[in-house]
Amino acid sequence: LKYLVGKARSFAAGELDRPIRVKTTDEIGLLAATMETMRQSLRASRKDLEDSKELFKTISDVATDWILWQTPHGEIVYTSPACERITGYTEQELLENPGLVKKMVYPEDLEQWTFHFHDVKKQQEPGGNEFRIVTKQGTIKWIEHICLPVYDEEDVCIGIRSSNSDITSRKKIEAQLEYLSLRDKLTDLYNRAFLECEIERFEGSRSYPVTILVADLDGLKLVNDTLGHKKGDELLTAASRLMRNCLRKEDVLARVGGDEFIALMPATDNITGEIIAQRIQQAVDEYNKSHRADLPLGISIGVATSVGYGVSLEETIRRADDLMYQHKRERKRMS
Repeated sequence: LKYLVGKARSFAAGELDRPIRVKTTDEIGLLAATMETMRQSLRASRKDLEDSKELFKTISDVATDWILWQTPHGEIVYTSPACERITGYTEQELLENPGLVKKMVYPEDLEQWTFHFHDVKKQQEPGGNEFRIVTKQGTIKWIEHICLPVYDEEDVCIGIRSSNSDITSRKKIEAQLEYLSLRDKLTDLYNRAFLECEIERFEGSRSYPVTILVADLDGLKLVNDTLGHKKGDELLTAASRLMRNCLRKEDVLARVGGDEFIALMPATDNITGEIIAQRIQQAVDEYNKSHRADLPLGISIGVATSVGYGVSLEETIRRADDLMYQHKRERKRMS
């Protein structure tokens, strides 16, 4: 009995490799045989568990994604080696200082990340999130984070498993595609699609009065027909730079046609709009004086203002367009 008690204590301590050697056929022998069967079963189960853990570790260790397992309180149970490639921090650094996981989240994304971490405990299905981190080296990376809470037999959350992918390259491509989709390729100004979105955003906003400036590059068709589109493109890019420099940072300037531009100027009254139009005309005159060897610039401009009260920005654009053509006719009569 003393021997079997010692064996039971060895089982409790995790020692399962040494068999029980009691060969009697009495009650003690029956107890010993039962304990030996239990030892073999526990040993086999432990081996299966260790094999499973080793398989999981082998898979996660070579995974390109950063695999992370945390307790509900943020302590790290497991982190895969990919953490160092993605974050710059080693496994050991993260295990010794679990707070690094939160600390590396980009400040502007921290509130979103914190909400997600606490909210994921209520989920039954995998949840996703995208946020930025600041690596150990100080670079900023985008992370795609997919996680799932882990529950015990009593349905209590005991941890959160997550897979974290470095999607920085994808984000850069997406940003570039978005940029190109909203920009005019030749002038790098905004295009009509972006302007329409801005008009919709400003309608009903607190940015009134909103002034619209419509500008048209004079003689572009004649230049294209007689000197070629390359010369016409040079005029367009020169006019674009000139107008952009005359506008303010908050103003939206878009090329909406071959030779037509629209500037959307929030919190701007009509007097200020007319001053900006005069500033553009003065800049055109200065350009022509300093570029006598180049083709001269000519820009016709119309300005209209909406103070709200039922006057839509689309109607304001039409009024500015009419004034621009009136200005163009006056310039032709004077030339």
